[in-house]
Amino acid sequence: MITISYSGTTYTFPNLTEQPYGYSGESVDRGRAVRQWKVSGIVKKSDSVTFDGIFRAWNAAKILEDDPARTGTVGATVALSGSSPGFTWSTPVACNFVEAPSFAVAGEFVRLAATFEDANERLAVILRGIEEESEQFATLNLGTLTFGSAVVNLTSRPKSYTDLPSAALTPGGSHIISGSLKATEVYEVEGWVTSANLALLETWLETTIQATPSPGTWYPAAWTRPTIIRRSDAGVMGSYANVSFTAVKIR
Repeated sequence: MITISYSGTTYTFPNLTEQPYGYSGESVDRGRAVRQWKVSGIVKKSDSVTFDGIFRAWNAAKILEDDPARTGTVGATVALSGSSPGFTWSTPVACNFVEAPSFAVAGEFVRLAATFEDANERLAVILRGIEEESEQFATLNLGTLTFGSAVVNLTSRPKSYTDLPSAALTPGGSHIISGSLKATEVYEVEGWVTSANLALLETWLETTIQATPSPGTWYPAAWTRPTIIRRSDAGVMGSYANVSFTAVKIR
């Protein structure tokens, strides 16, 4: 017997035709399994209308929600409780419909089928997938750079050079070098920062350009407007900024 509740309306499947409990089968070897309940039964026609009302009310709330990958929340869910052979769910489980319910006429009755999944476990899988992208950069051991008090997490190797001397061929086929024989060190920074570090980075930019730089210090030479993103870190949603700018080492 499985009971589904949403927004004050409750329906209990009186006659389950098969064991409903199982798991999704996607990337199970990587811990991506999510509990599912494939509920089906023979119900009265009036009961199918009641159940359809539960689905439509949940669907009306769901359509107004933002992507859980950005919000980090499960949003509207139905409550699933009850039991099946060998299993009991006395504490209601917050669930989402996996697909719209199906209704098939069976004489004077209706064959009703619906599939639900654990909303919190699905959210954990979604957020874990988002975290993998930032972890790919972490495995490269690119490290961080500090500007003022701002710490930038690098997503590409920053060090570069400019103002290199030029090489040209003489009429005799030999090279002649012109220009300074010392290159200027450059950081072409690409990475991400927390909201707090973005504020510190902007403070570093504003204060640094107002003063005459000393040799050996890093001076901002180009700046791109940061892009604000929301992503998960250790299962917790937060706001971050992707930054891209250039700093030169004053000679």
